[in-house]
Amino acid sequence: MRRRVSGWLVLLVGLPLLTAALVSSEDDNLAVGLLLYLGIVLAAGAVGGLGPGLAGALASAATANYFIVPPVHRLTIDKATDLVALVMFVAVAATVSTLVNRSARLSAEASRARAEAETLAGSTATLVAEVDPLPALLTQLRTTLGLEAVGIFTPSPLGWVELAAAGAPIGTPDDADVTALGSPDGPVLAMREGRPLSGADRGLLRALTGHLALAISARELQTEAARVAALEQADALRTAILRAVSHDLRTPLSSIKAAVTSLLGDEVDWSADAVRQFHTTIDAEADRLDRLVGNLLDMSRLQAGALELRLGPVAFDDIVGSALASLSDTSTPVDIDVPDATPLAHADAALLERAVANLLANACAHAAPGTSVLVEAGGAGAEVVLRIVDHGPGVPPEQMASMVEPFQRLGDTSAHAGVGLGLAVANGFVTAMGGHLRFETTHGGGLTASIVLPSEPSHGAAPAQRSAS
Repeated sequence: MRRRVSGWLVLLVGLPLLTAALVSSEDDNLAVGLLLYLGIVLAAGAVGGLGPGLAGALASAATANYFIVPPVHRLTIDKATDLVALVMFVAVAATVSTLVNRSARLSAEASRARAEAETLAGSTATLVAEVDPLPALLTQLRTTLGLEAVGIFTPSPLGWVELAAAGAPIGTPDDADVTALGSPDGPVLAMREGRPLSGADRGLLRALTGHLALAISARELQTEAARVAALEQADALRTAILRAVSHDLRTPLSSIKAAVTSLLGDEVDWSADAVRQFHTTIDAEADRLDRLVGNLLDMSRLQAGALELRLGPVAFDDIVGSALASLSDTSTPVDIDVPDATPLAHADAALLERAVANLLANACAHAAPGTSVLVEAGGAGAEVVLRIVDHGPGVPPEQMASMVEPFQRLGDTSAHAGVGLGLAVANGFVTAMGGHLRFETTHGGGLTASIVLPSEPSHGAAPAQRSAS
């Protein structure tokens, strides 16, 4: 429409100005005047199409006849040559206007086809490259068609559910100007037009809706794949737990049962030292059983996302003391170096104590005979670090990443080893508190496990949480 209006404006403004210029000129060369009129006609036809071009040809011939061809100010023609010139002018102007209009139309169609091809190529690339291409495709659709808003909705028992949107909010498909992808029980593409859609726009819309349908299917497949992966992971966890229960949990139960059976038997009169040894075995195996069951329950909470965090300022020295008190096997010496100036950690005291206890138990279990485990802390910027250093056999660097996976024991042959959940639980707790675990090889051999947590802001800090002893 804008081009047509512009073509008529060229004609309405250009003809009077050119006529006035020719009338005021002393040169009465009809050929020159007709050539100039032909330029106006071609300009009007190129801009506004065939209508302004044909109208300009007729209007130019009439104007030239009335103002330039003798006798002037009359529509009669004295010379046959002038008549022939005017007729040929109209024919040439009409023919050239038709050709120019056709060329312009083909050029516009080619440009539109090129733009549509680029749009479809871009949407195809988005469909292939993006993990969830639906939002990007909607944004591209809105930009390409000049829409005010666009969204995809799916029906549910409670009403329409928005899958993705771009632009201003629509609300529901009932509030839209145009809908597509429509089926009685499938997703609906709702659009609010910024301008009326042309036929070419609707053709492009049909092509793009095909890509949107593929994106919706891809999202559904990803959701289904994630659900299946979660089920597989849960099934693998259940299988591992069953194996742990069938083997690792029966070992301390067998020891407890044997000790109690021996104490209750009347066949042997046990000495006081033997009775104490039985009691010691029962106590140690009960602690081991409690630790194993606790780790299993903690891993279940982590897998289910059921952790309840109570974050606040926590002092490392209190946490380390409480974690050491909770360990049943304290045969390995533990040296603690936590300066009083160590910044407070922003953490959950109970979860941090469990994480430190698991790391300490792992370090003590693998420490070389005659060596001690070192616990040290320090602060660096917005982080605080607690390091647990042992001088045991260590772990190859390529296996450190798998240490925090559930049920990984990395060749541990200790009779008192757990089910391989201690490091996994510690990593889950530390990650939930916004920190991370870091493993390094100890200088001289062994493993250094570091808990890195955000430090508590110094301004307005509450009193530090004290871990339950």
